[in-house]
Amino acid sequence: MRPRIGALGLLKETQLKLRQVLFTLAMLITTQLVFASCGKPEQSQLSIGGGEPNLSSNPSVVRIALRNQSICSGILVAKDLVLTAAHCLKVDDTGVYTVVFPESDSDKLRVITEFQKVREDSLAFFPNFDLAWIKLVGEAPEPYRPAAILGNSSAIVPQNALTLVGAANDTPCHPTDAVCRMVKLGMRLTSTWSSPHLINLAVVDSIRPTDNSGTCPGDSGGPAFIHYQGQDVVYGVVAGKDPIFTGGIATSCGSPTSVLTRVGEYQDWIEETSGRSLNVIDPSSQKLSVDFLSSTLSDEIPYTQWQDWFTKPMPNDSAWATVHKLLEQIVLEYKESIDPKEIPTIFQNGGTEWIDKITTLRSLTLGFPDQSVAIEDLRPLIALKNLNDLTFLARAYKGMNVLEVLPALQTLSIVGRVVPRQDQGLFTWNRLNVPSLETLRLSQIMPSQLITLDWSKLPKLKTLVVSAPLRKVGISWLKSEGLTNLETLQIQELSCDIAVWPTVALPKLKSLNLRSTAGLTESEIACLRWDLMPNLSEISVQGYRIDSASFAAKLPKNLGYQIKTPTP
Repeated sequence: MRPRIGALGLLKETQLKLRQVLFTLAMLITTQLVFASCGKPEQSQLSIGGGEPNLSSNPSVVRIALRNQSICSGILVAKDLVLTAAHCLKVDDTGVYTVVFPESDSDKLRVITEFQKVREDSLAFFPNFDLAWIKLVGEAPEPYRPAAILGNSSAIVPQNALTLVGAANDTPCHPTDAVCRMVKLGMRLTSTWSSPHLINLAVVDSIRPTDNSGTCPGDSGGPAFIHYQGQDVVYGVVAGKDPIFTGGIATSCGSPTSVLTRVGEYQDWIEETSGRSLNVIDPSSQKLSVDFLSSTLSDEIPYTQWQDWFTKPMPNDSAWATVHKLLEQIVLEYKESIDPKEIPTIFQNGGTEWIDKITTLRSLTLGFPDQSVAIEDLRPLIALKNLNDLTFLARAYKGMNVLEVLPALQTLSIVGRVVPRQDQGLFTWNRLNVPSLETLRLSQIMPSQLITLDWSKLPKLKTLVVSAPLRKVGISWLKSEGLTNLETLQIQELSCDIAVWPTVALPKLKSLNLRSTAGLTESEIACLRWDLMPNLSEISVQGYRIDSASFAAKLPKNLGYQIKTPTP
């Protein structure tokens, strides 16, 4: 057997890269949004470090339960309408949710007839638009009464006192719990924000800034009250904790700083979409319109300046999420030199003082762990003239031509297996035109998606990696007449049962790596044409169920190889 050569090293390096891509996509928003998901039900910490019993004679705070597990809080604002955080409602089926009224003597539960988020894709905009309403089957039980809402939240200046209400740590308030103790916690308003990328938000700190004196995931959607014109009214609901406002620190459960969605400016949206009237004190003159919040119309103007992309695209434009991700990237890239207090101003004004630096950015990953949400517009990347390595989900429908004008782009990774929405189109593979590209990694790609690729638009391509887990990958898409400079080819689940090897040679191919996690047989790779790969110097075959000695005997002389079969 000939000595092992570098194919395995390349294979492992490529596999590591793909794992890093998927891990980055899964963790990117987690590192950005420490608090963006109710996820696994967790208990509130409001009773620790300053929480006091909530003794209201007209309670309005409720708990939201998913499959009998308490996950979030909410606030009753009409007889059958509750407001909560949008990220609390992950499952589309209303039947899996119940609303718990912990301060009712016996009639504690209501099922849900419908709910609506400000935006279905609100995860892409967090902490913005983290608001939803829930409509009950029947009215709330006694002694519950709808809370009044402060309409003009912009009238409240920093240092004003607020009160959060939620469930105590020792009583998580599951639907089956006999006891549910509601507590309150004093907070102080520290800042308010209104800009194209910080929409109607407020930041609060506990009046007792010690460990375990703030909110936890179970408190999402709960109300923040303010005493205004002689009564307690709802100022906002808890969105969570976000490093934008904490500088990447103090974002743990119980830490004192939290982000609120200011509710009053959403009055028109709540009333028009739910069909319910709210008790609004001092209505705002700057309400967020339903058209602004819900429209899917898109701005097609091809901006060329970064500040235009920041200020002009509204949330109904597909470029909004891309711009927001680039702002996050500024913080990640320059966190060592950015004062934590400066981070919110970057999102407030578009990071004008940092944009010259981000144009030097060489590597960028755009994505979310929830694959129903993805970056769909690459147009704002036009500012990144030095970008060398780009990774994104196969959901970019606009701005594919931007890749043509990124002169330094050499490595592109596209991750497929996305969950489509009815209002979305398909990734335009035939528009993939990157003259400077040298490495293309396609992970979790449907084999049928490869057919429309025009390899002649990738004239410098040297390395191609294709992964399609759980599916056989034929070879007819490999139009070798457009891959004359290809030196390294790696394919997972190659199957000759689907097609034969291209009849045009790959004259510069030096390394071929074949891998199967499905344990395909030797017949699946019987179509390999060594005569069409005259300069091939190494091959690595892993995971195929083959006879190593027999397969090695068929290889051309002087071809280095490594064969690793599945463990019986």
